[in-house]
Amino acid sequence: MPVYHVKRHKALAVRIAELTEDLEELRSEKSHLLQRFEYAEDAGAEAFRTDIATMETGLKKLETQEQKYSAELDKVLAEYTDLKAQAADFDPVELYKVRQAIRPAQEKSAEKQLEEPLQKKPSLSLLINAKQEVSRLLREESDEHLAKQFIIQHRKEQQNTLKKRERFSAIIGLL
Repeated sequence: MPVYHVKRHKALAVRIAELTEDLEELRSEKSHLLQRFEYAEDAGAEAFRTDIATMETGLKKLETQEQKYSAELDKVLAEYTDLKAQAADFDPVELYKVRQAIRPAQEKSAEKQLEEPLQKKPSLSLLINAKQEVSRLLREESDEHLAKQFIIQHRKEQQNTLKKRERFSAIIGLL
C-alpha cells in the first residue's frame, strides 16, 4: 500500500472514532432527555389525574346543588304563578284605595309600638321613619305607580275615544 493510503486510512480511522464517540454522547443525551421527559410526563399525568378527580368531585357537588336549586326554583315559580293569577283579578286603583284606607290605622299601630318602649312621645324623625316603613311594607310606591299608570292609560283611552267620535262626527257632517 502506498504511504498516502496508510495516512489516509489512519486519518479516517481517527475520524470514525471521533464520530462514533460523538454519536454515543448524543445517544446518551437523548436517553437522558427521554428519561427526564418520561418522568415529567408521569408526574404531569399524575397531577392531571388529581386535577380531573378534583374537578369531577366539584362537578358532582354542583350538579347536586343545581338539582336542589332547580327544584326550589320550580316550587317558587309555581307559587309565583298562583299569586300572579290571584292578583290578576285585583284592580290597581281599588287596591290603592284600600291601602290608603288602612294606612292611618297601621301608622297609629306603629306609633304605639314605638311609644310603649320609649315611654314618651317619639321624635319627629322616628315618626317619619315609621311612616316610611309602613309605606315600604305596604309597597305603596309600586301600587301608587301602577294606579297612576292605570289612570293615565284610562285617560288616553278616553281621549282616543273622543277623537274617534269627533272624526266620525266630522265624516258624518261631510256627508
